[in-house]
Amino acid sequence: MILGCDCSSFSIGCTLIDKNEITLFTIEGGRKNDFDDRVRIIFKNFKKVLEKYAPEAVFLEGAIYLQNVKTTLMIARVIDMAIANCIDKDIYYQIVDNKSWKKDILGNGKSTKEQIMNFAKAKWGDIFDNNQDLADSALIAFYGLRRLKG
Repeated sequence: MILGCDCSSFSIGCTLIDKNEITLFTIEGGRKNDFDDRVRIIFKNFKKVLEKYAPEAVFLEGAIYLQNVKTTLMIARVIDMAIANCIDKDIYYQIVDNKSWKKDILGNGKSTKEQIMNFAKAKWGDIFDNNQDLADSALIAFYGLRRLKG
């Protein structure tokens, strides 16, 4: 079982791939909460996900550089929190550059959101409810599965 994660400063979009089954969910921090409270909530709930599913590996998209440095740093903190949980549970993790997984899966490191969503829907059906974070996390998990299975 592989867990793919697309982190933001508000939540983590997650996809579990286990053989031919796919499970999508979002770990929310609560948009009305301040950032520290959101991280605390996400931390506790991500820990529960790792305990419940015990994935073989977790693949996380690395923080992308945004014009707003504060947002980039906030996303990096959420990613670091996920890494800390993986280390605590002794679960293999890998940070993946967004251009790397896009190039590997879609053939273009600069693929658009529309191309990502179209691929995800073509592969797994219309289960994403146009949620870009979940489509991204699905392709990140698929990338991780391909890396581990050769």
